[in-house]
Amino acid sequence: MLVYVMILTWSVLIFGAVHTYAYTFMNVGIIFAFCRYCIQWEKNAIRVSLPKLELTYLLSIFSFIILIYIVPLPQSVIQVLSPESARMNQLAQSPMQIVNHVSLKWGTLAVSNYPVRHAWVQYMVYVLFFWGLLKTLNDHKHLRQFSLLLIGIGTIESLYGLSQTFSNSGYILWVPKALFKNKYDTCGTFINRNHFAAMLTMLMLLSVAYSASQINRTKKTIRKPSFKQKLARFFTYEDQWNQKIIGIIAASIMGLGIYFSSSRGAVIAALPGVIILIAALAKRQSTRKQAISMIFVGLIILFSTVYIGQDRLIHRFNAIQNAMESRLRYVYSTMDLIKDYPIIGVGPANFTHAFARYQYPIDQQVTVTHAHNDWLQFVSEMGILGLICILVILYFFVKRIIHMFRKRRSSSAISLGMVSIAVLTSISAHSLFDFPLHIPCNMLIFIAICAIGFQSLHLVHHKKISKSMLAYIEIPLTKRYLAVWILIGAILISMTLLSSFHFIAELYCNTVPNSTLYRNQDPEADAIHKAIFWDPGNAVHWYKLAWRYIAYRNTFSETDHSNAWQSIQHKVLSALEQAVASNPCEAEYHIRLAWEYHRMQYHETGHQKQKRIDASGIAMKHASIVCGNKSYMQHMEIANYWNMRAAIDNTLENQETFWKKAAAHYRTALVLCPRQRCKGSINKQLKLYRRQDQYFHDIFQ
Repeated sequence: MLVYVMILTWSVLIFGAVHTYAYTFMNVGIIFAFCRYCIQWEKNAIRVSLPKLELTYLLSIFSFIILIYIVPLPQSVIQVLSPESARMNQLAQSPMQIVNHVSLKWGTLAVSNYPVRHAWVQYMVYVLFFWGLLKTLNDHKHLRQFSLLLIGIGTIESLYGLSQTFSNSGYILWVPKALFKNKYDTCGTFINRNHFAAMLTMLMLLSVAYSASQINRTKKTIRKPSFKQKLARFFTYEDQWNQKIIGIIAASIMGLGIYFSSSRGAVIAALPGVIILIAALAKRQSTRKQAISMIFVGLIILFSTVYIGQDRLIHRFNAIQNAMESRLRYVYSTMDLIKDYPIIGVGPANFTHAFARYQYPIDQQVTVTHAHNDWLQFVSEMGILGLICILVILYFFVKRIIHMFRKRRSSSAISLGMVSIAVLTSISAHSLFDFPLHIPCNMLIFIAICAIGFQSLHLVHHKKISKSMLAYIEIPLTKRYLAVWILIGAILISMTLLSSFHFIAELYCNTVPNSTLYRNQDPEADAIHKAIFWDPGNAVHWYKLAWRYIAYRNTFSETDHSNAWQSIQHKVLSALEQAVASNPCEAEYHIRLAWEYHRMQYHETGHQKQKRIDASGIAMKHASIVCGNKSYMQHMEIANYWNMRAAIDNTLENQETFWKKAAAHYRTALVLCPRQRCKGSINKQLKLYRRQDQYFHDIFQ
């Protein structure tokens, strides 16, 4: 259990484990803990122990469904399942292959394979964490200790956040809060106050449930206890009323943390969780008194906020309209994305890449990484089929909890058992307004509370010994189960290697946003080569390498050092083609590839020269498809290219076709450009190719 406590503490303290160095150690630690607690020597054999539940089979099946997204399939099959995915596979193909009439026969369901691999690792880490906790929390002592440790983490985090507010501290640990535009918010060690509040909401519900689960079992004695005995009881489980008081105080502190975070979503989401927990406790006569403690905690928080000042949260709710405008735009854009990928989605963790094409013009120059609605984002990534799968998993989980709830009579089991349903309801409601479960720390806290609730309903006292009614699948290392062991070993090794290789690559070339360590965003070519060696699927590595080659190429003269220039240019094209193949959703990759193809054609002759020209046109067409409204500069680049092609082409028909494309993108750039600041650049480009007044009229009419 100590390993899991260390992992949870690490993930909470280090900014919610959103950065590479944090979630890598978290992942490796959970894999190690699973091997430590679930793979043991029993009955003269090494055995893997997994919970014998429908959930175990469903979670395993879902992990293989994720892998299907990166399994090569015939294009004809992908065309039936997802026509847009088949189209993206074509955009990922090298333009030179298209020019050479190389047909694309195979592809994948995901628009980009690289994020899917890491999404699979993260999902499996969460599954192993759940299985490992069920195996570890196998008696009441461990269950109570683990619950208290989680409550302690939430209390300390809330106190740290409150100290930030009342001391006007401008830092989150060593990082200035001004970097995240939340200088005056209570956010603890989290970068985002909403994610901080989401964690406190879950732990507050656990704290209240733990307090309600405690019953005074102190044995009556004739002698009056001494001060030493009273002190010992306070820190042990002999006097349960002290545990009640600790739970109520901790819940009150976390409630204040939620209030001062000014997170509207957390305040709204906490209500259904509290209502479900009160209703569950009030349903049984043995736990009705415990429901009063929850109302008591609510009154403490209410009077405390009124006394300190309620203007903070009221001001946040008054500003809800402005916040909802941007989030509704994200929702509408996500729904447009779902319309194009309704059945299977764009692939796990591919939302960031695919969304740029659907952004509203007002959100240009903004990289939207999340839809601010976890449910919609999940549907956009895994489609309707994925939503059905996750609902089935949740159905069997809730069904098992309710089934055991009806069977149990213990107030401790009932109180802690139903907290998992309360937390599930609360976090599901919060996920309608934000993305709390995309934060690794919050996901671990959620799974930990679910494991506590699940196991508490299965623990019984038998001859003064705690025993779990949960059965386990025992898989011994024998010839009969050798194939299963090979599969389990391959999964664990693959997870460890993928996490480690990604971490090593990020050390050489940073691609994951990291605002806490001030990493160099423009490494040297040697460092990028090393990063590619460890993590070759990352498109950003290849794109940065291409720009390094371009900088080196520009040190040579195209005429005086033609051979050296062409040699480096081939490396530029190769790196850009790899970037496009890894992530065809990024318009900038296609645009740069088109320009570099066109530049290369000046150093070639005959049929090969025409191939380069055709390939550059294909690359720019691909850029037009995926550019969307993210950047007016991309439209300017595309328009400049077609304007140039229209000026130098000898065919009148091609000139008209190319000019229509250029004019369309110039007009789009004018619409997207703030205060039409690009007018001067457009005029300069038109004058460069001596355009007549009619061409100006086509754009500025």
